[in-house]
Parts: sequence; structure tokens; C-alpha cells
Amino acid sequence: RKEADKLLLSGENPRGTFLVRPAEHNPHGYSLSVKDWEDGRGYHVKHYKIKPLDNGGFYIATNQTFPNLPALVLSYTSKYCIICFRD
Repeated sequence: RKEADKLLLSGENPRGTFLVRPAEHNPHGYSLSVKDWEDGRGYHVKHYKIKPLDNGGFYIATNQTFPNLPALVLSYTSKYCIICFRD
């Protein structure tokens, strides 16, 4: 999480830049970290849990599930830069 913050808050990354990383506490899950901006707070990073489904799919919100991780990521990438890394 700290490394994601450091990478995303780098000056050259615009708002909306995000990365997908292995979850800290769920061996089958991931985290989505997104650079954002708010007045009074400035640039910061928001973190979302990507949870696995029993059938092999993934979700962030239970009302929208995806058959695999690439499908989930593609649904959130219409205009954003993606940085992905693994252990």
C-alpha cells in the first residue's frame, strides 16, 4: 500500500492513474489504488478491495461482477493510465 501511494503520487502521474496489486490480507484478492484530487486535501490515493468470487470472478461492488481480473480492469480504464506490478 505504501509503495502504491509512492508510485501514484509521483508528479508525472495525472489524476486517475491507478494500479492493481496483490491484496495485503487476501491471498486470492487484489487492491485497486487510484490517484485522486480534492479541494482542501490535494492529491491523495484511494484504495479499493477487489474481492474474488467463488466461481473465479471478481468484484469491487457486489452489484457489478466480472468473470476475470482483466475484465474488471478494462471496465474501469476507458480514459485512465494503468500501472501493474507483481511481487
